[in-house]
Amino acid sequence: GSGTILREAIAAAELLDKDFAVSSDIWSCPSFNELRRDGFDAERWNRLHPEDEQRVSYVEQCLNGRIGPAIAATDYVRAFADQIRAFVPMHYTVLGTDGFGRSDTRSNLRRFFEVDRYYIAHAVIAALAAEGKMSAKDVARAIKMYNIDAEKANRITQSKFECVACGYQQNADINAARNILAAGLAVIACGEAVQSDPSAKQGPTEAI
Repeated sequence: GSGTILREAIAAAELLDKDFAVSSDIWSCPSFNELRRDGFDAERWNRLHPEDEQRVSYVEQCLNGRIGPAIAATDYVRAFADQIRAFVPMHYTVLGTDGFGRSDTRSNLRRFFEVDRYYIAHAVIAALAAEGKMSAKDVARAIKMYNIDAEKANRITQSKFECVACGYQQNADINAARNILAAGLAVIACGEAVQSDPSAKQGPTEAI
């Protein structure tokens, strides 16, 4: 886990132990960027020094010999944690918050972006099934137990805005343009003072 999602990873480990008797090791990753730099630095050094003792990336030092798949969950896009895939010596699943930003409660956002404890636990069961260590029935049981909507559309584009309160949908750029226009009209109508008036601004709800 990384950032605030680490707490969801810890909770997911508890679910796995309680519901499926699956034990987990929990790792905190302060910087996937640094792990990537370290890994490619070792790779480069090995390529340029073929007759010397070969270096091992820090990720491999930590994970070599470990049993089972690795699941990474962050509140960034999947590409963030995926950048160390070359150095992960086992089945590697990455969960992230791909898609256009939203305002909602933290729990709802994590559920929406599929990075909460239930999606993490399900990802573990699915990865174990892919390795032949659990069955498809176990994966289906996790989906049902954790109330996961298997038919939910995969949000692969950032182009659509949807209001979580009323369900209004629009192209995200058009919606942003309307918001900018509304702000400009407010300034014209009320004067520049509206820009510094906190009561005239809509404060965000909890961020993910």
